[in-house]
Amino acid sequence: MEYAGCGWMRQYSEHSSQAFQIQAHHIGDAADLGVVPNIITRHSLFMPIHT
Repeated sequence: MEYAGCGWMRQYSEHSSQAFQIQAHHIGDAADLGVVPNIITRHSLFMPIHT
């Protein structure tokens, strides 16, 4: 996948694609705990919901 403004993200994503998929699989459960924003921030794959 291509991440705008994040050229290095491609290598990082490809390197930890499996790890991310596993975490992404549990995002649903994490949403209830409010951990989603933390995961998103650490992976920097999505734009911050609250700036």
